[in-house]
Amino acid sequence: MAMFSKTPPTTATKKPKAGKDKEQLQLSGIEDLAVIDAVIKQAEAIAATLKAKLNDTTFDHFASKVGQPDRPSSFEGIDGNATASLEIRKRSANSVLSADEVAVLAAEGITAHEEVIKPFLFHINEKYAGDTALLGKVEAALAGIVPDDFIQQQVEIKKYVVSDAMLDELFRRHPLPGGSTVPANEKQKSLLKLMVTMAVKPKLTDKYDMNNLLTDAFDLMK
Repeated sequence: MAMFSKTPPTTATKKPKAGKDKEQLQLSGIEDLAVIDAVIKQAEAIAATLKAKLNDTTFDHFASKVGQPDRPSSFEGIDGNATASLEIRKRSANSVLSADEVAVLAAEGITAHEEVIKPFLFHINEKYAGDTALLGKVEAALAGIVPDDFIQQQVEIKKYVVSDAMLDELFRRHPLPGGSTVPANEKQKSLLKLMVTMAVKPKLTDKYDMNNLLTDAFDLMK
């Protein structure tokens, strides 16, 4: 037992902290870049908030047009020495409608646009595609020579997306005499929100004094 009783306790060695011995290099311009980067991030955050508010207001204006014979595509917003193209766009084909969304639209009589990604077809099993001897026999006589799984099926794959026709259909709902308008009800607004995305494209006019650009921007970021 002596070899156990006289064995000194083991002390854990601390691992050096990562980066403790990292070489530091004095470089001019890093602080300037950090300041500009911070300004950009703060400006982007403020821009996102402003854009979201404008999108909400613009959406309500477009929604108020539901029921008119023609679907509007854009408006021009005006504010001081700036304008903006306020646009409503159909939901991108890359933004696939879910089964629940398709059902919601169908319940209101709007059929989602069906887009085939892969058509149904038969194809040769890839494990035989390079077998030239077998393919030669197939050319001579197909029946009774090739394996049962030589021909395979490709199941049709499709997705449901929003089409211009769907939007036109929604805007034509309950057309009012003389093209007059009434606020869209909540059902119409919810359907429209499901089918579109908003876009705001602002720009300064020639009347804006560009010398005030940074001052005005920093006032907004205070």
